[in-house]
Amino acid sequence: MPMEEFRWNYDAIIVGLDPVAVDTVGADIIRQKRDQIKAPSWPLAPDPVQLKTAKSLGLGENDLKKIKIIEMTI
Repeated sequence: MPMEEFRWNYDAIIVGLDPVAVDTVGADIIRQKRDQIKAPSWPLAPDPVQLKTAKSLGLGENDLKKIKIIEMTI
């Protein structure tokens, strides 16, 4: 993000075997943070087109309801 006031430390690592699912989770985290701080809108749809395309090519899952998320604290 080029604007300093909209940067934040996420303090976590997102890992997975499905790269589309990992990107989908990351996009959702960004969307939630943008909503939380009421940042100006920018072209990040709830379901970015590249993730739809990746799913249609059989590269992974882009439906958050079908992605198993396991959170761990270490």
